[in-house]
Amino acid sequence: MNVSKVYGDGTRSRKVALNNVSIELHRGQITTLLGHNGAGKTTLINILTGMLKPSSGHVVVRGGDQGEEGAGIGVCPQRDVLFPNLTPREHITLYAQLKARSHYHNVRDEIQNMVRALSLGGACDRRVCRLSGGTRRRLCVALAFIHAPALVTLDEPTAGVDPAARRYYCSHCHCCNQWFCAYKQLLCSILCLKKCIFANATCNWQLTVDYKNRNRLWRSIM
Repeated sequence: MNVSKVYGDGTRSRKVALNNVSIELHRGQITTLLGHNGAGKTTLINILTGMLKPSSGHVVVRGGDQGEEGAGIGVCPQRDVLFPNLTPREHITLYAQLKARSHYHNVRDEIQNMVRALSLGGACDRRVCRLSGGTRRRLCVALAFIHAPALVTLDEPTAGVDPAARRYYCSHCHCCNQWFCAYKQLLCSILCLKKCIFANATCNWQLTVDYKNRNRLWRSIM
């Protein structure tokens, strides 16, 4: 990708959110975006997922087994996007059918596997409006991985969650080709092979994580 984004172009309130940001992601690589508030991380994620149009430049996402028709992108936005009167099981069922464009009996195994992976117990059949904030966040992350997308974007997935939920993220994100946006430096060091550091609307550094240190940290929490 190579994109720029300017808000209010041609006006007095013109603001450059992204200035010629160029990043390449590879299959099987987990990448994190680090930077202060307003550095452009969420703007870049929104452009990547098609929720925002860049002022210039383009993004190319090459699909996997799902073909080029919708390159298979899973999204967990910065804020929870859930239906308050549906249960986690109903959310998983809905997303699985929509992404697979198929009937329930064709995605039943995937639904059961995801319900089992969430490990919510009785809460899996409780309405979302009655769940804790950490549990809702956990559900949002799980929904992004449904139907094995080629690329998963997680915008601050650890916000408001406990250490047990962070271990859940580690176990599910470890082998996924994804974009991981977080402020927990330790978690980034455990999960990510590449760090992109943002400041002043640009990606100033792209660093590769030390494999030995990463594996040591991984073993310490799992």
